[in-house]
Amino acid sequence: MPRKRKASSRQGNGNASRYSARNFWLWCVIIALVPAAIYAQTALFRLLEWDDPLNITRNPHLMPPSWHGLAELWKAPYAGLYVPMAYTFLAGETWLALHLGTATEPFWGIYHLGSVGLHITNTLLVFVLLRRLVGRELPAALGALLFAVHPLQVESVAWITETRGLLSATFGLSTIWLYVSWVDTRGDFKTGAEPAASDTASSPSSARSNFALLGKPAVAPKPRFETPSNDSTGSWRVSGWYMAALATFILAVLSKPSAVSIPLVLLVVDFAILRRSWRAIGLSLGPMVALALVLAAITKTQQSGDVVPEVAPPIDRPRLAGDAISFYLYKLFVPWNLAPDYGRPVHRLVAAGWTWLTAALPIAIAAVLVWRRQWKLLTAAAVFVVALLPVLGFIPFVYQSYYSTVADRYAYLALLGPAFALAWWLADQKAGWAVPAAAGILGVLALLSAFQVRFWRNETALFRHALDVSPQSALAWDEVGRQLVQQGQAEKALEYFFKAQKLHPGFFTAFNDAGTTLAGLQRLPEAEDQFAAVVRLIPNDHIARYNLGNALVLQDRLGEAERSFAEALRCDPNFHLARCAYALALGAQGKSQAALQQVDHVLLRKPNEPQALSAKGRILAHIGQDAAAEPFLAAAVRLNSADVEARQALDQVRARLQAGSRGP
Repeated sequence: MPRKRKASSRQGNGNASRYSARNFWLWCVIIALVPAAIYAQTALFRLLEWDDPLNITRNPHLMPPSWHGLAELWKAPYAGLYVPMAYTFLAGETWLALHLGTATEPFWGIYHLGSVGLHITNTLLVFVLLRRLVGRELPAALGALLFAVHPLQVESVAWITETRGLLSATFGLSTIWLYVSWVDTRGDFKTGAEPAASDTASSPSSARSNFALLGKPAVAPKPRFETPSNDSTGSWRVSGWYMAALATFILAVLSKPSAVSIPLVLLVVDFAILRRSWRAIGLSLGPMVALALVLAAITKTQQSGDVVPEVAPPIDRPRLAGDAISFYLYKLFVPWNLAPDYGRPVHRLVAAGWTWLTAALPIAIAAVLVWRRQWKLLTAAAVFVVALLPVLGFIPFVYQSYYSTVADRYAYLALLGPAFALAWWLADQKAGWAVPAAAGILGVLALLSAFQVRFWRNETALFRHALDVSPQSALAWDEVGRQLVQQGQAEKALEYFFKAQKLHPGFFTAFNDAGTTLAGLQRLPEAEDQFAAVVRLIPNDHIARYNLGNALVLQDRLGEAERSFAEALRCDPNFHLARCAYALALGAQGKSQAALQQVDHVLLRKPNEPQALSAKGRILAHIGQDAAAEPFLAAAVRLNSADVEARQALDQVRARLQAGSRGP
């Protein structure tokens, strides 16, 4: 009989193991299908005019994709950011979009499908991480679904430009999982009370994964894993986990610099969940922290060096950081009226007295959690906050000054903290209503997300919605004004640009857009004033100097235009448009030799640059060298049929050459 019982026990354990494996894969399918259902509609969306063209369709290194273009993106920053891994991913998507569509109409849905795929991958990574640390599948699955369906995640998934954030989170979550697996393999963590029998039955891996029960003293500490042997194979296997974690961390930072917060997340996990000694934590995280500092320095020096015009005084930055945390907490529990911009720039918040109250709120919440000894919630809150640290404004950045101190996309990875909180809370609950209540709340959040996704179908819907829910957003007023210009309503658009300027006197984009619109309406002195305002706001902005020079050329003030173009080149010597305009201004003043030197400077680096070919042909025609000008003008027209000036000059040159060939 004893033998029978033993065999039966073995058989029962095998069935439980297979049953748990089936449960695990079933949860994976459910967790993948839920966000897929919410975001499936994005496959029919096109790219937005808001930064998507800058990063994809008008990115000379990406459209069309090439190995040379990728090399350029890895060598130097583009559009003010050094995120070469993100652009490598986008290059692959672009290649697919072109092959599945046409050169004139790529299959834009491939970008959205890629974003949804990354979000699903991230959700599954959160699930396996929670399953390992919390030790129970159902709470882990519901925690992962909170990460998947919360409306704060919509901006990151629906906006193609933020593919970099999704990809960075994929590598970042992989880093956390690999690090935990490394500690798991080493077996040098402290353990808490053994899991209950019901926990073990629900998840056979829980005995391997429930490292510590927060808030309870350790009971009979003993390693749950065998410490690897000292043979070379075991040692290599252990170090392999760690090296893989370092590799994914590097890729995370090269996808988006804010991933430098990952070591801080690991610090919280290691100290509060794995409960290892400070010495072990320091030895483990020391190399990663050093690597984070090196990567931060590299990405900072590689950035384009945009000047932040409004920087909060250091004494005010903790207050603004606390206010931002309160904002995210509010949107976490009340995810309604979400917008791409909330109109909360630095200058407005520094002057607002109420931010002292909102800044104190996170401190008060933390004090209550400590007083109530809610260590698990405190740990989840710590994960939430440290993931946000790079974007809280302690180190100033351009978006915070120009637009807002907060943005939905900044909370993407930070939602790991609330996912932890929900999973731990459900694991501790014995009441039968907890799981149905959590599932009901998740269902409501999923519906809100599906509703929010609809606003991202095009820029008109998005920014009209933004004006409705955030009328203080200068960005929303400016973007709606741009759309009106495209619709031929330039005069009405100016009202929106001026409103944006009134809301945010330092918002240079609104001045630039107003100047461009006024120039199109031939209101050149007013356009000049707008461009001059941009130059005052950002003295080292090469585009502002270039636009001001063009406005001066249209008023035949060539000497002033020449100086403005020269300043643009001082700000950015590689700005080829400004160099070509500079050459034309020199040529029009009779400085032909200097003008040709400027054009040749461009053609030496880019022999097929249409603007440079056009400029050289027009300068040669101006000094009577029609035969030499003709091939340059012909090439310029062939490469850019929209160049009206080059076409007119070509017609005139060919007419003169034909007349000369006929003789007197």
